[in-house]
Amino acid sequence: MMNDLSSVKRCLQEASVSIHREIQNHVTWTSKSVTATVSSSSHDAPQKVNTSGDQVLALDIIADLCVEDALRGCEQIAGFASEEREGFVSLNPKGKYIVVYDPLDGSQNIPVGISVGAIFGIFEGTCLEDIVSGDDIVAAAYALFSAPL
Repeated sequence: MMNDLSSVKRCLQEASVSIHREIQNHVTWTSKSVTATVSSSSHDAPQKVNTSGDQVLALDIIADLCVEDALRGCEQIAGFASEEREGFVSLNPKGKYIVVYDPLDGSQNIPVGISVGAIFGIFEGTCLEDIVSGDDIVAAAYALFSAPL
C-alpha cells in the first residue's frame, strides 16, 4: 500500500506545484496590496456558489483543473470529488483510491494577502459510497500558498 500511496503523493505534489504557479501568474503581491488578475469570462455571468456555500472565483476553477490534470495522470486514482464541482468524477476503474479536496481553501482571502492552501483527503475505494466516515481516511495533505517574503 505504501508504494501505491507514494504515487498518489507525487501526484498531489505535482498538483500543488501547478496551483502555486497559477497563483504566481495571476496574483501580484506587493507590500501594500494584492491584485488578482484572473476574472470570470463575463462580468454579467451569475456567480457560482460551491457545495460549501462559497462564491467560486476564477482562480478556484483554475486550481481545480490543476488537481484534475494531475489526478488523471495517476493510475492509482479511481476518482475524485472536489469542493468546486458537484458529484464524483470517475477516472480509472482499476484505481484503488479516492481523492477528495478543496483546491484553493481560503481563496476569498487572496485580495487581503492572507495565505491560502489546498486540502486533500485520500480514501481507499472506488466510489464515494465506499467512504463510511472520516475514520476511513488513509492519508491527508495540505499545501500552503502564501505571499513571497
